[in-house]
Amino acid sequence: MLDVALTIPFWLELAAALTGGLSYGICRFREKWNAWNNCRPYANLVGDRVSVGLEELSRGRNLPLAKVRREIRGMLRCGMIPQGHLEETIPMLFLTDQAYEDFSRMSYTRQKQAEEQKEMEAQLTEDARQVLAEGSRQLTEIRDLANRMQDPRMKQEANELGLQVEQILAQARRNPASISRLRRFIGYYLPTTVKMLHVYADIEARGLDTDNVEETKREIRETMGTIRQAFDALLQDMVRDMSWDIQSDLSAMKTMMEQDGLTGETHR
Repeated sequence: MLDVALTIPFWLELAAALTGGLSYGICRFREKWNAWNNCRPYANLVGDRVSVGLEELSRGRNLPLAKVRREIRGMLRCGMIPQGHLEETIPMLFLTDQAYEDFSRMSYTRQKQAEEQKEMEAQLTEDARQVLAEGSRQLTEIRDLANRMQDPRMKQEANELGLQVEQILAQARRNPASISRLRRFIGYYLPTTVKMLHVYADIEARGLDTDNVEETKREIRETMGTIRQAFDALLQDMVRDMSWDIQSDLSAMKTMMEQDGLTGETHR
């Protein structure tokens, strides 16, 4: 997805710089020349993806993150990535307008959700806040690992897992009474899952390819299905608990209304 687009031939810029004697022309030529030389190594790391984290590019090129950021900016200024967008807050490079628009919409939605969560968390106990804060931290780590994944299947698994965790935490905020059920989930199941994803992402990043490594990757892929089933079961249980609580409240209210003669029925 990292397409090279040269809007002005290098040698025309060089000629303009030499004949005009303009330092600006020389600087522009140098910048575009450096961007051209940098483009191919980054293209090899990006492959067919529409987005990639700068930290992954930093590891892949064995360069400081700040230098990678400067080189990416240079390629964008020179038009080497026609639809490229550099998101500084993550940081992440998007290779298409559509990918960046999708990210922007998702960021807006998450911002609104975060504001709503903040209002709900203001009513929680300190202990409950700590449980949810740890869950949110691990959710962020899962999303970061999903961005690092090169295997499309594992990237999808990690993204869907992150969505499950997000739903579980949201359900806990809606029904604080269910937070007590999350202690083992937050304290063991979730960090163990994050550790597995770290192993898989590190194996991919190092390009390891041995029988033992392939067996480890296979076991992690198979275990991911079991983990997602377990997380889904936990979510369904939490939703069911809240439904039962609501049904109990409705039943109690109906009984009281009948006793007070507000329903036109006589309670016996």
